[in-house]
Amino acid sequence: LQIDPKWTDYQPPKFDPLNYVASGLTVAVGPGLTRTPAAGTAFIGGVAVSSTPAAKDFAANTDTYRDLLPDGNFIYVEVPAASKPPPLTANALRVSVVSTDAANIVQDRPLCSFSVPLWTPPGPMRIP
Repeated sequence: LQIDPKWTDYQPPKFDPLNYVASGLTVAVGPGLTRTPAAGTAFIGGVAVSSTPAAKDFAANTDTYRDLLPDGNFIYVEVPAASKPPPLTANALRVSVVSTDAANIVQDRPLCSFSVPLWTPPGPMRIP
């Protein structure tokens, strides 16, 4: 028996080689509303931007949009949960939206292209 699954109606998003997250910049899901986003690197308009974000207290029952500026700082824009997205901060890359309930971070949904490794080989490759 061989199975060849296919998504017949799925259209993957197009990767933007000038505007994407190359590493990090995620927020961990779980209990509590205070998080320090992972340090990382993104490309904004083809220019590498490194960021080491500070801790953030996310508000309860909100969607918080995270816009990365070319200087490596984040602008956090909060709206009530399930509201329409706010306008993008000028010259920024909208990285993700963090959703909270009364006491937890329940989702960090990416909103831009991400370039992440799918697999890391266990060691050096040997070619016979």
